[in-house]
Amino acid sequence: MNVSIKPKFNAIGLLPVLVLGLCLGCSYYLWDLAYQLAKKEQQQQFDAQASEVEILIKQRLQAYSQVLHGGRALFIASNEVSREEFKNYVSELDVEQIYPGIQGVGFAKLIPASEKETHIAQIQAEGFANYTIHPAGERSIYSSIVFIEPFNQRNQRAFGFDMYSEPVRRAAMDKAWYENKIVLSGKVKLVQEIEPNVQAGFLIYLPLYRKNTEISKPALRHKQLLGWVYAPFRMNDFMRAVLKDRQKRGFNLDIDVYDGTKVSTQGLLYNHNNDDLDYTKSAFVRVKYIEMAGHFWSIYIHSHSVFESSINLNHPYLTAFIGFAMTEMLTMITWMLVNGRQRALKLATKMNAQLLERETRYRQMFEGSCSMAVLIAPETGNIVDANPAASDFWGYSVAELRRMNISDIHTLPLDKILPILNVTLKQNLHLETQHRLSNGDIKEIEFYSNVIVYEGKMVIYAILHDITERKQQEQEIKRLSESELNKAKLEAEKANRAKSEFLSQMSHELRTPMNAVLGFAQLLALDKLTEDQGESVQHIITAGHHLMDLINQVLDLARIEAEKLELNLEEISLTFLIQNCLSLMQPLTVKNQIKLIDNSSMGFQRFVIVDKLRFKQVLLNLISNAIKYNRTAGSVTISTALIQPQRLRISITDTGNGLSKAQLAKLFHPFERLTAKNSHIEGTGIGLCISKKLTEAMDGRIGVESVEGEGSCFWIEIPCL
Repeated sequence: MNVSIKPKFNAIGLLPVLVLGLCLGCSYYLWDLAYQLAKKEQQQQFDAQASEVEILIKQRLQAYSQVLHGGRALFIASNEVSREEFKNYVSELDVEQIYPGIQGVGFAKLIPASEKETHIAQIQAEGFANYTIHPAGERSIYSSIVFIEPFNQRNQRAFGFDMYSEPVRRAAMDKAWYENKIVLSGKVKLVQEIEPNVQAGFLIYLPLYRKNTEISKPALRHKQLLGWVYAPFRMNDFMRAVLKDRQKRGFNLDIDVYDGTKVSTQGLLYNHNNDDLDYTKSAFVRVKYIEMAGHFWSIYIHSHSVFESSINLNHPYLTAFIGFAMTEMLTMITWMLVNGRQRALKLATKMNAQLLERETRYRQMFEGSCSMAVLIAPETGNIVDANPAASDFWGYSVAELRRMNISDIHTLPLDKILPILNVTLKQNLHLETQHRLSNGDIKEIEFYSNVIVYEGKMVIYAILHDITERKQQEQEIKRLSESELNKAKLEAEKANRAKSEFLSQMSHELRTPMNAVLGFAQLLALDKLTEDQGESVQHIITAGHHLMDLINQVLDLARIEAEKLELNLEEISLTFLIQNCLSLMQPLTVKNQIKLIDNSSMGFQRFVIVDKLRFKQVLLNLISNAIKYNRTAGSVTISTALIQPQRLRISITDTGNGLSKAQLAKLFHPFERLTAKNSHIEGTGIGLCISKKLTEAMDGRIGVESVEGEGSCFWIEIPCL
């Protein structure tokens, strides 16, 4: 009879397969997580670029609005603006360089039907024999573009055009007329279009009323209108100017602009890449609405293949690689553990036998040594073992020694070499401690140790010295030194106060002759001087003002150090204060095209408890430094954050060259100008020092964080409500 024996099922043999499956699952999960994080990062990049586009368009429209306000101010300031005066005004604006995208600046006059012929005859008499109001037709009210600069071939087509005759323009002109504010028109075709590739256009209007008339109500404004200061725009040129700097830095998004809040072919103002406007094909889409006097633009910002393919897959790929490598390694280890169990048991048995053999040899050597007293202790000093020779040497039993700390052994003879075996201690350990001798005296002990190898074992030997007398001498010297130090400190404080009094007095004495020098120099400037003489006088005035600033700052510094600075702490609106400072700093940004970004009021309004004048002095100093030491076309951002319930941080961040570690160490020290080689940048080197002392006097803190080559962030922490 044949009996077949089935092999016994071994569940442990499936363990490598289970480990493989689990590791692969975890690797895929981690890869997917890394991929989703990469997608989220790309979404954040897209949102940041979309927000930047919205801000750029708003800033550009606001800048052009200021041009119109300047034009209206020209008419208000003059009894009658001539054609030459208007031309000079627009020429000084340098619109092609400073305000790219604008086609020109003009003035359209309101003309009742009864005055039409008189008006035409007047303009023809100025030398424009062919002038007339167009389009032709009888209307109760006309408007005519009488000024348009630059008066080039394109803009000459608009000369005499009645914009009020066209419904879209008329709607915007009426709104500006009755509401007395800047108004954005709907989509139009400009009369300046003379090229085959016609662009969509729009206009902005600002009404001009008769001087010194009541215009508080719409009915009153209706009677007093003279016309409109306006500016025409070709949309493609406008957006090209808006995105010029952004495209230089890399821009991989599509932008479509619609007139109004709905998507329609008729309302399309701008199509960045002339695509098919199917936003479902884009992975990322954002819609931004821009409003000016109730008129909206819809900005559709969406991604295309170049942006979508720029996703950073380094982390997902690295995660997948590490995951699969770990999977392979763990699977192999599991397989080896499962299949090598018997080998491991044999190896463990063999290693255990070897350990027992070594322990026996060690115990024989340790307990059989009669000539060397040995203690075994870790760094804590608690004795874990001692040989019989140590018991005989110190007079304690081995059991008693095992319950003691090395510091408890008070009968240690001084200047005796003690071999102590301790494999955890490091070479050259040196310490000072106290020991109580058998007679009860306390001795200061200096303990030196080193490690040697003795018969294959690491042995530590130690040397002890009595330093009690030296310690007593050191204490006496320290007591005398502290007394002398206090005396020297009092003398230094006295000398510092005298110095501050001297600086304060000298600053007052210097201001009187400096005011006289500046006064005489300004009187000289009023005389008829040659060009060289005028330049020399101007140098005197400039240097005098610089020296006066230095004197005033030295006086401030002296007052602070002499503790004579009086502060008037009050509750001040931080938002109002920052906006006031930025307004004062605006002219300083023009030369290097620095952009001021105010994020200080985002999310909350706060009142700070400061001396208004002195805190404003600190803010102006930090903002002016951020502008002066910035790069061309850089930015300065003001932001705030609540770091504690009653504590606010104001940050001024620039995009300049940043500061090195060596420069950071010199900050806030008087007369330290870290960029003195840039002699064209004015400064005294005292401003930051004064700012620090003023901030601290108002219970605040000031500091800086900087990365060389990337910019700096100066911050102030101040009490708030």
